[in-house]
Amino acid sequence: MKKILTIALTAVLALSLVACGGGIKDGTYTAEAAEASHDWFDTLSVTYKDGKVVEAIYDAKDAAGVLKSTKTAEEYPMEVPLTEWMPKLNENIVKAGTADKIEAVAGATNSSNAAKALMKAIEENAKKGNTETAKVAMPKE
Repeated sequence: MKKILTIALTAVLALSLVACGGGIKDGTYTAEAAEASHDWFDTLSVTYKDGKVVEAIYDAKDAAGVLKSTKTAEEYPMEVPLTEWMPKLNENIVKAGTADKIEAVAGATNSSNAAKALMKAIEENAKKGNTETAKVAMPKE
């Protein structure tokens, strides 16, 4: 009888860990670059529900706090405009769910790499339930 009870409790514990996303605590977590790159501080905010990523907002801000996403194509010219790659990167983050699986966006490789580094810090904080903004040393370009 004790053996059956032990097996049943182990199964319940294992299922509860799977349901919690492997220890990820629901909530919104944010990470930002510790230093500016090309005058921009990369930022990422991720919301988890039931242990899964349900929303991701990647952006960057300048020293005055102005968001890159508010810039027009004339103010921030790129071959692939911000209005195309930024939503795609956010979609890729949600779809991937983890830093290691984030697919880079063509034309925004540096930002894609920054998002991966920020996501790693977010994952660590989400396991602890720490909602303080993580400051991240970014990978060198």
